[in-house]
Amino acid sequence: MFRKRISMFSFSIASSSRSLFSRSCVRNRRAFRVILLVAMFGSAAFGAPAFAASVSIPQLKAGAADPPLDTASLAAVIVVDTASGKTLYKMNPDKQWPAASLTKLMTARVFTSTPTNWNATGNILNSDEVGGGRLRVPVGTTMSIRDLLYSAIVGSANNAANALARLYNGKGANAFVQSMNEFAAAFGLNRTKFYDASGMNPANTVTAYDVAVLLQETARSEETVKAMMTAQYSFATRSPVERKNIKNTNDLLFIEPEVLVSAGKTGYLEESRYNYAVRVKPSDTSAMNGGELVVVIFGAPSRPDSVHAAVILAKWAWENFEWKSLDAPVKLGGNYLMGDRNEDIRELQKFLNAEGVNIAKRGPGSPGQETAFFGALTRDALKRFQEAHRTDILDPYGHTEASGYLDFATRAFIHEYKPKPEPAASAGILSRPLSPGDISEEVRILQEILSRDPDVYPERLVTGFYGPLTIQAVQRFQMKHSIVTTAGAPGYGYVGPGTRAKLNQLYGGVGSR
Repeated sequence: MFRKRISMFSFSIASSSRSLFSRSCVRNRRAFRVILLVAMFGSAAFGAPAFAASVSIPQLKAGAADPPLDTASLAAVIVVDTASGKTLYKMNPDKQWPAASLTKLMTARVFTSTPTNWNATGNILNSDEVGGGRLRVPVGTTMSIRDLLYSAIVGSANNAANALARLYNGKGANAFVQSMNEFAAAFGLNRTKFYDASGMNPANTVTAYDVAVLLQETARSEETVKAMMTAQYSFATRSPVERKNIKNTNDLLFIEPEVLVSAGKTGYLEESRYNYAVRVKPSDTSAMNGGELVVVIFGAPSRPDSVHAAVILAKWAWENFEWKSLDAPVKLGGNYLMGDRNEDIRELQKFLNAEGVNIAKRGPGSPGQETAFFGALTRDALKRFQEAHRTDILDPYGHTEASGYLDFATRAFIHEYKPKPEPAASAGILSRPLSPGDISEEVRILQEILSRDPDVYPERLVTGFYGPLTIQAVQRFQMKHSIVTTAGAPGYGYVGPGTRAKLNQLYGGVGSR
């Protein structure tokens, strides 16, 4: 219906005599188009404002000291504010390191990605036994699937983790590990690789940043979060019947009342030493101001050292950063990937469309028709945005390619994103970028310039309205002059700095860059 209206409207304009496009008539038509666009699209037709949201973003206080932590004995460290995505402290965040039992975070994330009957029966087989920390039960013992998950997360039992992998969808452990790596790729963790579900294989490699993202992803599951926050877990196996009591390996659940744990996992191998990933917030915000943090520690000499380092860094962040409400182009409250539905995603689409990284040319996701669904079009547009800003989003964490997953780094960059200011323009030339939906004298000037080339703008319609014909003309101009080489690339169909510069070069007096 929408396309039909546009085509009928365009036809009526095209069939009108050229005398209709006197300046007075153009002004009258502009007024009508404003009413039409607002009725059809709302204010989104004219682009999102530069700052449309308020986001709480940590700002380092003046005179703040470095963390009181000796990092010489640690392999890697990162501290991330979960709400804004901003990294507050990092050391070797892209260093590949043996994952050890942090592997079980991905095991839990994959296993809980499909609906689960937690009361169903699972078992421990001989093939699940790989040594290390284990649930001490005879081979063949049966128990609930929930008990297997809690044994793997609370007690870090390797045989329980391997049992979950074997039982997942009935496809076996090898298929499960393949799914683990597919999930890692979907989350943009391209420096992470898994070879088993328990973490006993020292070839399992992760980075501190990747684990921070993974912990947040694992916390999507309510059951897994409950397990990570359970200090002591008791259950009875089904056959043979035996009572089991498991203490959580995360010591922070038992100490430091000033620090509340909302997710976490430990890991140890001789090759990795002590790894630790934890999500925390201050228990008394009146005494210690600060937001929720993810802290990751690699290679500590002992488990107490890993916990101590995490506590020091969390308290340092809360004491040395001030969480300020700042203007931002959009507020994105979580990490998202394909299949997610959230109003944040609609705002993300609006932001990308306003930046010329179109979700779609028409239909759902296109300017004015943004949706709350994160589909393949949103993923691909976000990929293009990440690649365009790779020095800020990808390179600091060693990521070689964009994933289209909305991670911490991408959210942090968008929250503090400020487009480069355009140089001031003199009267009579294009003074700003132009976008579909614009109605202005500058659009009219653009159309007059484009109409000089019949290959670019054969319709030669000068209306002052940046509609479908103008979009196509700008796209032809960009392709003809190699400003854009691929349809759908960032800025395709938009008059941004590069397009304005080329117009200025060819015709003079059009655009200041």
